[in-house]
Amino acid sequence: MIRWADPDPNMEKPPQEILEVGFYRASFRCSKMLNEDERTRNIPVILYTILDIEDIEEIEDEIKNLPQVTYLIKGFNEKNLVEVIQS
Repeated sequence: MIRWADPDPNMEKPPQEILEVGFYRASFRCSKMLNEDERTRNIPVILYTILDIEDIEEIEDEIKNLPQVTYLIKGFNEKNLVEVIQS
């Protein structure tokens, strides 16, 4: 998300899919790509986001459908991030 939020003028443009559905969905695309590759399918993913709770509620069902994905909101409780990483 950060990469495309304030892009460098010389950086290549985001994929069309990201342009159509929004930059905050880039993490979904990456998670999906990891899951589709047999070599990376079982790697757990943590989405550590700055999105507001209202934004999360809007996409929560989509997040729940991503295998091996946990999401946390930045700044809410850093202790939770450490616990998720350790688990």
